[in-house]
Amino acid sequence: MPKPLQYLKDAEIEEKAAQVLDQYVVGGREKPILPIDIDTLTECEFRFKVVWHPIPDPPGCRTFATLLPVLDRESHVAELTLNETFREFLSEHPEIERLTRAHELCHWSVHIDEGKLRSLWLPFDEGEPAIRYHRRHYTDGLLSENQRNRLARFAVHNEQ
Repeated sequence: MPKPLQYLKDAEIEEKAAQVLDQYVVGGREKPILPIDIDTLTECEFRFKVVWHPIPDPPGCRTFATLLPVLDRESHVAELTLNETFREFLSEHPEIERLTRAHELCHWSVHIDEGKLRSLWLPFDEGEPAIRYHRRHYTDGLLSENQRNRLARFAVHNEQ
């Protein structure tokens, strides 16, 4: 019988994000100094190696990045791959690249047990595909252009 799926509640995910703010961002969760330097946070504090490579997408999906743990513990704990296919788009929309890096950092904070990672016990290293997508359904029309523009403005200007 397969193991039941477990989901974190929104409040649990938000608490993990707040813990990252408390530990790594001046002002913490209460009054973070904005904008947060996500490049330094992901590359220096969390030791992600950032690379650009094409990422094959499922039909109707735009994958901006993936995050995979690596065994090269001396310099990096994970490889954050930004999708070369969208490099021009992400360069034109740095707020989306920042949001993408933060999204991958959230996956790390929520899903990775660093104690198990340090022991080299990787529960996802079972011959399964390296990239796992976290959406059930994919669509390019998920957000309207107006919604995407509002989200982009929010990511750049709103202090929340």
